[in-house]
Parts: sequence; structure tokens; C-alpha cells
Amino acid sequence: MVAATAPVVGASVSHVARKSVSITKTTSVSHKKMSTIRRHDSKRCFSLKAIEWRRRHGSAKDIAVGADDAIWVVSASGLPHRWNGKGWSQIGSKIATRIAVQPDGRPWITTPSGELFRWHCVYWQKIGLPSGEKAQDVGAGANGTVAITTNSEKILTFQKDGSWKQ
Repeated sequence: MVAATAPVVGASVSHVARKSVSITKTTSVSHKKMSTIRRHDSKRCFSLKAIEWRRRHGSAKDIAVGADDAIWVVSASGLPHRWNGKGWSQIGSKIATRIAVQPDGRPWITTPSGELFRWHCVYWQKIGLPSGEKAQDVGAGANGTVAITTNSEKILTFQKDGSWKQ
């Protein structure tokens, strides 16, 4: 912080008040994948991390990004794809509507008929749902929790034992 002092207008000669004026300083730090902008003033420090946006060819209905920065999409044709660094690689042949990725990189998809699947190395493994429920959307949290919204407007979380909790 840089401070400058100036006399206050209208002050008596015997008692000159001084006012502190803060000058804001902004710095920018760049990194290969991310840049950070920091702004400092007398009381606060602000940081903004900006991710560099890059255009990828193709189109998608839904997108998810894993903790390892892997990009997964449900393509316009409904097929799941993963960005391989140069292009999109189709993953399996299930038609999907939504996609989510756990921190360990495992993707989950919902289908137009309301089924739920997770990728199991070389195939899409069907995950059973409670009776009468159909998956509308799927999400994955930073702690690995997978949750779905259902046709009956419930939010269910997948438990390690394979059960569902509302």
C-alpha cells in the first residue's frame, strides 16, 4: 500500500489535520493454465483467478469437468465423449442426456429413458434406482458424492453400499 497525506482544506494554521489517501495497486501473475489478478488497498486484498478459455470444435448438450481437468460432454448426437488433448473420443455407445464426473475421473450419465450408468473401465455399468424413480439429472461433488434428481422431483444421493438416500 502506498499512502499520501494532504492538508484538509479549511483547517486552522495552529491545527493542521492530515487525511490519509490510499492508492490502489493491481498486480497480475500469470501461469501456464491460470492467471491471478490481485488488487490491494488499505484494508483488503482481492484475488481473481481466471481460467484461460479455449475453443473446442464440436457441439454438446451437457458438459462436465473432472478434478484431473478431463472434459466430458454429451455430444449433440447424445453420445458421451472425452477430450483427449487433440479431439473428442467417443466413450461407449449409450445415448445420454446428462453427464457428471467424480473427482476420481469416473463419469456418470443419465439416459432419455431415465436410467443411470457409470463408466466401468470398458463399459457403462447400469446403476439401479429406487422403485418407480427415473433419473433426470446427475451431479458429482468434490468429495465424490453422486446425486440425482428424479422424475418425482426428489434429490437422491448414492451411498457406498449401492443404496440411495433422500
